[in-house]
Amino acid sequence: MEPNVDGLILATRGDYKATLTKSDEFDPKLAAMMVNVVDVTIGGEGGFHIAIHQTSKVLAKDRRIIVKVFDEITEETGKYLYGLDDTLKALESKPCAVETLILWENLDINRYVMKNRETGETVIKHLNKEDEGNIELDVEEKMSLLDWLRNECARFGCALEFVNDKSLEGKRFCKGLEGIGAILRYPLDL
Repeated sequence: MEPNVDGLILATRGDYKATLTKSDEFDPKLAAMMVNVVDVTIGGEGGFHIAIHQTSKVLAKDRRIIVKVFDEITEETGKYLYGLDDTLKALESKPCAVETLILWENLDINRYVMKNRETGETVIKHLNKEDEGNIELDVEEKMSLLDWLRNECARFGCALEFVNDKSLEGKRFCKGLEGIGAILRYPLDL
């Protein structure tokens, strides 16, 4: 049976939430729908209101940054982009055009530094799980793209925002805009 909710908030006292989520009794389908895990000190209606309040802060932050991207798109300012290739090109532009880099927290892409044995050329590729089986060069380094971007943000001089797909706006960004994008300092023609 499939869950019929868009998101799940787990609110309990103490360590019970860790015990529950690691239990065989906790359906993995529900774990995938977790919006927030909240520690509450009281039960009943009071605890429910605390959980909703704390979760609304998490969702509001995500919603604010994603709505800003969609506003830029709607107004056709040219100060936005999305997709892996364009976002990486904008990060490498001189000076860096990216003001705010926006990443889906579950973006499943790895960054490979590879070497061609014949030419000695170093090649950088960004591959998802489906494409990883087609690697023909020698892999010198493999790292999650999320981790690499987190480490490199200071070098690029841009802010970094992680978003999830638990809200309607989040789903639109993660699925429709590939889960990676940016708000730009100035329009950039790629």
